[in-house]
Amino acid sequence: MKQRSKRLLSILLTLVMLLGMVPGVAWADGPEFSGLSSGDTFQSIELGGNNGDATRTGTVTYVHANEPTQAKIEFAKWDYTDSLPTTSGKYYLANNVTLSGTCSFNNSSANITLCLNGHTIRLQEGAQGSVIIINKGTLNLFDTTNGTITGGNSALGGGVAMGGGRFNMYGGKITGNTAENGSAVYCSNEAEFHMYGGEISDNTARGNGAVYCCGYGELGLSGKVVIQDNTAGSPARPSDVCLTGN
Repeated sequence: MKQRSKRLLSILLTLVMLLGMVPGVAWADGPEFSGLSSGDTFQSIELGGNNGDATRTGTVTYVHANEPTQAKIEFAKWDYTDSLPTTSGKYYLANNVTLSGTCSFNNSSANITLCLNGHTIRLQEGAQGSVIIINKGTLNLFDTTNGTITGGNSALGGGVAMGGGRFNMYGGKITGNTAENGSAVYCSNEAEFHMYGGEISDNTARGNGAVYCCGYGELGLSGKVVIQDNTAGSPARPSDVCLTGN
């Protein structure tokens, strides 16, 4: 019996030593995700719990100092189907959202984190305008899988039009929008658009660019971003990103 116990103890100690030698994720002990530092690379987000729960914990995985790192975001449920949150907070969509008109963010102190959670934000059929307008404040967009922003049809910025503020895109897909310029995202007037993940595809501009930056608008791209298969003009030509003089 003693020999068997010693063998088990020896096996356990060996496993502990081997695990200690394997590089792995640096598990953050409950810190709240506060954004990426220079040189960090976003990888993914996973939501715990179940759809419809009042709160769900999101686990963000990113690379910091060449090491996989994790942090948390505590999301509250947003179960409205015809509007989006515009006050500071962290929310996940429990349902698809169809907007009768553009959702505008105009509060300079607002910091909104939104996880699409695989759902769609759509401007209803027949409506005109951008899906979202950001004039002030910060919008952080995440997604677990297959969430979209679609249906916008405007002069500038079919999906997201920015006249100020900051838009951090970590995930989601902006697709199926049209505009004169910036069929997916239009960025001007010192607005900041930073894309760390997600996809911008299959948008149509009558003029130029799925992503269109002008008027001291700032564009930052890093990590695993996809901007492809966007077109402009007639006949259609490829037009993904357009940067103009300030």
